[in-house]
Amino acid sequence: MKVSVLLISYNGDRFIKPQIESILNEISDEDELIISDDGSTDNTIDIIQSFSQKHPNVKLVVGPHNGIASNFSNAYHYSDGDLIFFSDQDDEWLPGKVNAVKEHFDAHSEHKVVMHNAYMCDGENNIVNEEANIFRLRSAGHGVIRNIVKSTYYGCCMAFRREFLEKYMPLAPETIAYDQFLGLCAEKSHCVGFIPEKYLKHRVHSNNQSQEQPLLKIIRLRKIKIMQFLKYKNGMK
Repeated sequence: MKVSVLLISYNGDRFIKPQIESILNEISDEDELIISDDGSTDNTIDIIQSFSQKHPNVKLVVGPHNGIASNFSNAYHYSDGDLIFFSDQDDEWLPGKVNAVKEHFDAHSEHKVVMHNAYMCDGENNIVNEEANIFRLRSAGHGVIRNIVKSTYYGCCMAFRREFLEKYMPLAPETIAYDQFLGLCAEKSHCVGFIPEKYLKHRVHSNNQSQEQPLLKIIRLRKIKIMQFLKYKNGMK
């Protein structure tokens, strides 16, 4: 199965180099890393091009300048892999990630989506502690209602069979949390599996979106999530 990694970037020159290196350590020359850049003004483009010059399977494409969901959709447009991985620019893949996902899909033909665990790290990419992992902090588990209330799903930890993702592409630009939406669709179809092992270091810092939000904003986003799920749950737009 060919792997397509979709990485979106924007002014990520502080972290993107080690992230690209960690991804290339996991994929083969027959796989592809597609990076959709949304208008970086720092050295991000130069860093990406330094990789694409050495690795023909690293492809840089121009992003649509319309938010995270649209940027991932743009990267997807240029992909042709059987398995699709989403990637942030500031995390780090850990050894065995791709093989673990492939083995899970091979063992569970009914699963179209896989979510693995990850360490939570500080801005310097140091693991906060062994207990600070996404599955524990998010009380990971199945169920549409529980994932509306508190979502299990992080795009950086998810992988998809192409036939599942194709139904929902392009992602609606108004989708506030594309990963939570796709997780709900997978829950509705009972086609998602969990891998408890940690295959990612998820960096939390002042420039990413893992921030605490006011209660009223959380309620508003939950309402949007429910309405979008009801509208798009059958893959129809």
